[in-house]
Formats: sequence, C-alpha cells, structure tokens
Amino acid sequence: MSLKIICSGYLVRCPLGGLSWHHLQYLIGFKQMGHDVFFFEDYGWADSCYDLQQNIMTSNPEYGIHYTYNLLKQYGLENSWCYLSEDGTTYGMSRERLTELCHECDV
Repeated sequence: MSLKIICSGYLVRCPLGGLSWHHLQYLIGFKQMGHDVFFFEDYGWADSCYDLQQNIMTSNPEYGIHYTYNLLKQYGLENSWCYLSEDGTTYGMSRERLTELCHECDV
C-alpha cells in the first residue's frame, strides 16, 4: 500500500549538513519504500533563516531555498516541497497544492 507522507523539519531555515541529513533520510527512505513523500516547512518565528554565506539570521530564505531545491533535486523531490516564508511568500509547490495534499493524507 502506497501512502502520501508529509514530513516537516528544518531544511530552508537551517541549511547545514547534519541537520539536512536528519530530515532527508526520512524523505529518501519513505520514497524508496514506494510512498509519495513531501516536505513542508514554515518560517516559525521572525528572522529564523540562517544564511551560511553571510553568517547571519534573517527573514530572507533565499540561501536556504536554493540549498533545499538543489538538495531535493538530487533525489527527484524538487517538486515535492513547500516553504511558507515570514512575508507570506510560498516557495516550491503552491499553498493550494499543499492544502490538497493535507486533505488527501490520512491522519
């Protein structure tokens, strides 16, 4: 039986190796088991995005967005994620698609 699974974590806000692998292992593992997997992340609080290049905490998710897209693309998940930013902008799949997925998933 194939399931739709939505995982959440810190990829955009904290684009660092160890933390990334912590969340990525679930996405890859569930996908390899034949499930449809998706990743969702919300900004959480003000200035919650770490920009590694500038070594600052910021509300601008640009660094993490590029990092997350490139990371997930390596595993065929580049269209299976959504980030809701502090300013209300949605990155990755649309807010509407995320809502559809949530309604399709069994809780």
